[in-house]
Amino acid sequence: MEEVEREDVEYVQLQFTNVEGKLKSMTVHVSQIGEAIDEGLGFDGSSVTGYADVEESDLVLMPDLETFQILPWKSRGKSIARLFCTVCYPNGEPHEADPRNVLDTYLRTWEKEGYTFFVGSEIEFYLLKNGNPIDDGGYLDSPPNDKAEKHRTEMAIDLRDLGFTVEKIHHEVSSGQNELDFRYSDALTTADNIIACRQALKTLGRERGLDVNYEPKPIPDGMGNGLHCHHSLGDSKTGQNLFYDPGGKYRMSDLARHFLGGELVHAPALTALAASAPNSYDRLVPGYEAPVYVSWGGPNRTVMTRTPGYEVRSGSGMRFEYRTPDPLCNPYLLFTGLLAVGMDGVDRELDPGPPASENIFEMTEEERESRGITILPDSLHKALDALHADDVIRGALGEKMTETYIDRKREESFNC
Repeated sequence: MEEVEREDVEYVQLQFTNVEGKLKSMTVHVSQIGEAIDEGLGFDGSSVTGYADVEESDLVLMPDLETFQILPWKSRGKSIARLFCTVCYPNGEPHEADPRNVLDTYLRTWEKEGYTFFVGSEIEFYLLKNGNPIDDGGYLDSPPNDKAEKHRTEMAIDLRDLGFTVEKIHHEVSSGQNELDFRYSDALTTADNIIACRQALKTLGRERGLDVNYEPKPIPDGMGNGLHCHHSLGDSKTGQNLFYDPGGKYRMSDLARHFLGGELVHAPALTALAASAPNSYDRLVPGYEAPVYVSWGGPNRTVMTRTPGYEVRSGSGMRFEYRTPDPLCNPYLLFTGLLAVGMDGVDRELDPGPPASENIFEMTEEERESRGITILPDSLHKALDALHADDVIRGALGEKMTETYIDRKREESFNC
């Protein structure tokens, strides 16, 4: 409350997401924020996808005070703040279909076992004006071909006010395409940052007369937008990277190799969380650096999961880069699933096999088959079928969340 007064905050947005990962918010005047913190704020859950039927519609938002941030824009000179919330039943019990609570609860389970799940993300997007890319720049271009440099830099500075650091910003391969890379953090914080970033970039772009487009494949002959997720396990007490072993195969610990084995075994089902829109499967096609096959490797960008620079990485730098996700995914559900399949690999001591060093797209079908390289689902329907049959991810998400997610995504797919 002292910060609210000091920053001249007029309104506070109480934020949460629906099952699809779409940001929802209830804006309250600063005079009501104390009551909202103490007792929560009621809303109609039946009007938000996946939460409630009309006859049992009363739900409550309970703010998470650790997520308080001033938003990087003002309204008539007054500051606006935000708090992420847990969606609860009227009796105070967290709702099973609240994606943020699903991830938070699952992470706490593994924290008790000594593990912290770290994630850093790269978010790609197009800057469009009147439906067209704002420039004809290419990968790592600079002005004059890159007309977005000033916009990107200003946006990255504004995002700093939301409490996280954008470590790298650059022009991507296609005209008008850009990338921002977040510094890694615990999975819940990174998921919050992705949600906040999507909202902020849209708002900041609109202030400049630009449309920020996150669609997986907004331009048919252009590169798709990815949300590559760099991830590792750390010791929950010391923060030490548990994926690194200087004497291990590929400089990985046994735990890391088994975790990777889980990612590969459960890849079809995990795709339903990572590539969650019908348009996602227009991106997952050969020739555009998006993954198509269940595979892993080092510097090879035709694989599903990379170990960036595993020949030289050490300490906290050892990680995996999961390349299937796109920016429309629900990061809370994705990170829950990603941790679940990795830990299943650890429990079962799954071996990922040798890395792929060749261009997988150029292999013959026989060559891929001989290497045990299978194909990812080529439609949302097929990915949802795999998710429905995957007991590990279902167990992590919970039955209510899993069924709600599958039902909503099948409906979305049928309507396209």
